[in-house]
Amino acid sequence: MKRLLLTDWATLIYAAFTAVIVLMWWPRMEAPWALLSLRIIVVAAVFALLYIYKVWPNRLTMLARLVFPLLMLGVWYPDTFEFSRHLPNLDHHFAQADHTLFGCQPAYEMSRLFTGKVWSELFNAGYFSYFLMIALGALIPLCCKREEMGRAVFVVTAGFFAYYAIYLFLPVAGPQFYFTVIDPALIPHGPYPSLGDYFNLHPDTPITGNEVPGFFHSLVEMAHNGGERPVAAFPSSHVGMSTVLMILFWQMKRGAFLAMLPLYVLLCASTVYIGAHYLVDVFGGWATALLFYAIFNAIYRKYAPDDETYPL
Repeated sequence: MKRLLLTDWATLIYAAFTAVIVLMWWPRMEAPWALLSLRIIVVAAVFALLYIYKVWPNRLTMLARLVFPLLMLGVWYPDTFEFSRHLPNLDHHFAQADHTLFGCQPAYEMSRLFTGKVWSELFNAGYFSYFLMIALGALIPLCCKREEMGRAVFVVTAGFFAYYAIYLFLPVAGPQFYFTVIDPALIPHGPYPSLGDYFNLHPDTPITGNEVPGFFHSLVEMAHNGGERPVAAFPSSHVGMSTVLMILFWQMKRGAFLAMLPLYVLLCASTVYIGAHYLVDVFGGWATALLFYAIFNAIYRKYAPDDETYPL
């Protein structure tokens, strides 16, 4: 396959799309040159990997082409805040939606109901299993169904880019940030005040939530410190992409699906428990997961060349 992969096209489209926004919003961006430079480097890397594969077409160089977009996902994620921070925060609407639909604040009530180290570690283990799912999403086709590697990587990569594109223009930080800022007395019942551009002025607002120390709690805290920003709450990409991965597991390896099912259930619940998401974000994650999977799977089936093979 000595031409651009569909995954390459997804990366190039997202890089170009966000580069145009950087240029349009240049005066208001905090570090526009850094943002633009990142996109230029990524585009150059995609074509450099393609060139290397043309010169040395083997398993290792093809694997590098497939893995590179996945490795970059962790860089693109915090990057979304640099765009959404310039728009008015919308957390008050989502906090109100949770209270209206469920009669309470599920994130707040779960942390009060499930107290102690055992519950904390259980939910944090579920939340951290997200990274295990992503790793398995790459390893299963590599080890068991190599003919599915291209489809799996494309669906996952394009799915993440779809969520990131939403986060660019939907500034919702989530309970772990929003509840830190508002009056604690307002959390159970409201009213939920608008914060305007608070997070733009206070981008380093600390995360609060379940603070029971433990092994998995420390792993989640480390992951948050590495890239979490007051953005990307709705819809939940953790729920959405883990759902997409579970669909892929079901299709490629039923044993992996069954093994990950308990962790998947815990993961969905843990996003609310640790305050990363409102409960409406979880439902949004489920809905968008089905939509994105259907769209990107159909795109791959239609546009992947008939002779597209991966020498893995």
